[in-house]
Amino acid sequence: MMEPSKAAMKAALRVLTALSERQQPDQSDVDELHWYAPSERERPIDELVCEAIQRALKEREQRRKAIQAQMREKALARTPDRDYPRAASQAGDPEVERLILEHSERKQEYRALNAKLKSLGIAFQQASAKLIAADAGALSPNSQAAKDILESIAADVDISGITQLLNEHVRLTKLLISDAQTLKKHGIK
Repeated sequence: MMEPSKAAMKAALRVLTALSERQQPDQSDVDELHWYAPSERERPIDELVCEAIQRALKEREQRRKAIQAQMREKALARTPDRDYPRAASQAGDPEVERLILEHSERKQEYRALNAKLKSLGIAFQQASAKLIAADAGALSPNSQAAKDILESIAADVDISGITQLLNEHVRLTKLLISDAQTLKKHGIK
């Protein structure tokens, strides 16, 4: 099955081609665009095509950003944290050994926190895109979809919860920087 944004883009291209050749576009393509970019109001076909293309491009950009974020997370997961226990055992200084192991644990905690913040950000982006696409004052599939997205992250979304996550992010960042500077003084990168 073809992803919805790709199907909508192909339908939009066929509709635009028909319009440019002064022909009536295929009704199934027009229906595809209405399904993909719903609206409570009647719109001219060219406006419908533009809205569907804009929505498809936004969705593809969000998907691209999510994939890039996953790739960064995977790259971080391959950092030499696994070598820290070996470096700790070779350090000889118990204080340096402790710091190396704590630094490794903090990096793992930092990665998990970053992943959580990114998933919240993506959910907010998706919900705001749905709300923007929804007609003002009308209950539409887009406004319901935005509500569903926000409800799915409700446990993590209250302002105090987000503030705590951001404060923890700042705290871990400072600790990691301090750890890295101390470890560098001992010749450990």
